[in-house]
Amino acid sequence: MSVLKNVKICGADIGEFSLFVDGDYSLTETGKIKTLLAAEALGKFIEENVTGKGMPIAEEMGEGHYILLKASSTDMNAYSVTFEGGNVYLKGNYISIDNAVEAFERMLLKNDELSEKDNFEGSLGFKVPYNKEQLRELFEKAYADGRMTISGIHTNRINEEGVSINGSYIQDTRDRCEKNAGGLCVGILEVDMGVRSVYCKSHEGVDTLSDLDLSMIVSEGARFVNDGGIISVCIHMMNPLMTSPNGYDGHIGGEKAFIELVTEGTELNKGLRKTLEPTFRLIKALKDNGLPFMFRPLHEMNGYWFWWGADQEDGTWISSETMVNLWKCFYKMVVDELGVNNAVWVYSPNISADERTLHCYPGDEYVDIVGCDWYSMGFVDNDYAITKDNDPTYPNLMKTGKPCALCEYGPHWADNTQYNFDENGKFVCYGYGFTGRALIHSLDWMRDHGMNVAYFLNWTGHNVTVMREAEYLLSHDSIWGLRELSEYWKSLAN
Repeated sequence: MSVLKNVKICGADIGEFSLFVDGDYSLTETGKIKTLLAAEALGKFIEENVTGKGMPIAEEMGEGHYILLKASSTDMNAYSVTFEGGNVYLKGNYISIDNAVEAFERMLLKNDELSEKDNFEGSLGFKVPYNKEQLRELFEKAYADGRMTISGIHTNRINEEGVSINGSYIQDTRDRCEKNAGGLCVGILEVDMGVRSVYCKSHEGVDTLSDLDLSMIVSEGARFVNDGGIISVCIHMMNPLMTSPNGYDGHIGGEKAFIELVTEGTELNKGLRKTLEPTFRLIKALKDNGLPFMFRPLHEMNGYWFWWGADQEDGTWISSETMVNLWKCFYKMVVDELGVNNAVWVYSPNISADERTLHCYPGDEYVDIVGCDWYSMGFVDNDYAITKDNDPTYPNLMKTGKPCALCEYGPHWADNTQYNFDENGKFVCYGYGFTGRALIHSLDWMRDHGMNVAYFLNWTGHNVTVMREAEYLLSHDSIWGLRELSEYWKSLAN
């Protein structure tokens, strides 16, 4: 095939160049795949518009000339094209690497020679439409309003086997939400950093959070915030003793072990910090980009099913003082050590049916929002509200004076979920009766009984991405989603 266009880069013919994707080829995470696809697309463009022949993707950089793609930046906006040392460097984050490639392609079409004089820096232009205080005020407004509840879901993806994978898949979850809800999206997307821990045995062949995947989470989160959305971060923390089959359950011991856990320099404290490293890398990157976020650590800490739960397997309870110190340990690590001061802290015990709702409550100065995680075991006439035996959990939380919410909410898996495949053979699952209309009914019931709800957040398998009547839910006049939040932030700016 003949040459379509003669282009020289730093004095060398473009036909002498190879493509190279910066990163460890042993990693198989989403960010790596995205960058490889960008390199393949660039190679095809060069073949069709410049050289008339394919451009190889090298497995390593040796002698010669290279066009290197690197998409691991945690800067939410920046990307660049740099000519240096006889090579071309296309750099950006998980999203902006595409912009860097497009900028380079435009250069190839317009120029016969490229060199250092053509170095280029660009920006995606993502903006943060609110600050932490405005975010806190929003939740206070929603809670006080009585007829305003912000919608949210926990992020996940469905793999090829139809299994719901928990994690930090912001854009994937958003796309499926909009598809199922007539183009509408919830206002809160919560990512889970637990599976990113070095102690997680099932993290798809990768034992921690790669730079590429961190870039993916930050850039996709920035785009969601730019559009008016809110990011929340929770952690199914891996057990530092690695004594549980699921990674996040089991026990570490009784009162003595929990005291050791928060004592700096002990082996348990070192293990706690190790399992939190990916989470801390993420929230520090959010802080560096000026992105406020909700932080929901130690969820359901009044239960017995997670290793950090106060309810021990022998029926004893870790003392309130020790559990409070565990929360304060988190606060110290995040605020004092990392300098992350743009988090809205969420305290979310499990529905308890007793008076221990506030057993682990650390005090008003350490919490911005309170709420409970609640999965119902049984319903009457599709009543999904907290009605069981006049459960005191939510009313007890309301006594703190903080905005209250349903931090995880939906039907219990065992009794109320069915699995199926749609007409295209894609995996879906629906809660029996847990439709958008039923959720509205539940929220109305709670409000009628004096329990306002600042926001609700559905878990992965029974959320708005698969829920029947999702569009009814997100278009209801009492529900705020991404559209309403975007309009709200614009009104504040005006």
